[in-house]
Amino acid sequence: GIPEKHVEVVRLGVDTDTFQPNSLARADFRRAQGIDSETPVLLHVSTDYERKGLRTIIEALPLLADEFTLVVAGRGREAPFRELAQRVGARNRMLFLGYQEPLKDIYAAADLFLFPTRLDFFGYPVVEAMACGVPPIVAAAAGVAELVADGRNGFALADPEDPAELADRIRAAMDAHQALSREARATAERNSVVRMVQETRRVYESLLGR
Repeated sequence: GIPEKHVEVVRLGVDTDTFQPNSLARADFRRAQGIDSETPVLLHVSTDYERKGLRTIIEALPLLADEFTLVVAGRGREAPFRELAQRVGARNRMLFLGYQEPLKDIYAAADLFLFPTRLDFFGYPVVEAMACGVPPIVAAAAGVAELVADGRNGFALADPEDPAELADRIRAAMDAHQALSREARATAERNSVVRMVQETRRVYESLLGR
């Protein structure tokens, strides 16, 4: 029942100094994990693999060229997804890292961030990835999708449970990767922690001035 004119939205900001493109970290991570420097790396980070769309990602892998590698970091029941990967013939193209801190070097090693979540209010890892110059592919219904300009800094999925749509967007993102990467970073810079603090302060000052 609160009128919209009385509502101020301040988006979460990202630390663009901590999260940024890093070619040395990219090379080090790939070397440590045995991933070739030219191999396209897809990254998924979450603490709820089922809800955040890992099933769709795994089902999309057989629809892609063999050189793609999927890296998964976070917390969740891995066994069902390892079994699914085995069934679809993609097990040797996946790397489960488990829970990782910090994530900045892992983001930097990736080419695309995949987030076909069924439900998510924001999805902070998406913005962290963008700050590292990693274009995201997200569910259009996810809250963070408001930062994704389809085809400019990433892609939005109409159906996050459709592996064919996801595979198609992955191919399109790799074809336009350089431009998407630049714009993803620029989007993160416009949504930094500094901006978040400034907007929060503005809201408080406006209230105090009434």
